[in-house]
Amino acid sequence: MKATRDSYESESAFDEQIERVDTVQACQMVASLDGKVHTMLSLDDDSGWTLTIGGGPNHFVIGKTDGDGVGWMRINPFQDTVEPIELVTGGQLSEFDADCVCTAKMAVDAIEEFFASPTAITDLWKLA
Repeated sequence: MKATRDSYESESAFDEQIERVDTVQACQMVASLDGKVHTMLSLDDDSGWTLTIGGGPNHFVIGKTDGDGVGWMRINPFQDTVEPIELVTGGQLSEFDADCVCTAKMAVDAIEEFFASPTAITDLWKLA
């Protein structure tokens, strides 16, 4: 599994890439997302699937894309608001539907599920 995490320092931006990560390393990387310096983590599976997690440190959006470019968003069935929520992902402040804003635990769960079965789509995902 390949991991890419963005990094913003002063006025420069760059991506940090690690060719082989395990579940523990990926979970540590998502814990480093702070919505300022690190705002996006992508995990690429050998089969062409990608898991992308943006935001931090407490709220995240989680997306999954297959090899054909079809995308899904992780939903949060426990979200208690309907108002859009602002998060910094990929270095940009954006508004997201409240039902797509997830907790840190949900981000870790998504990573563990992705490592176990990258192609699995459950009822916690909706087409993007």
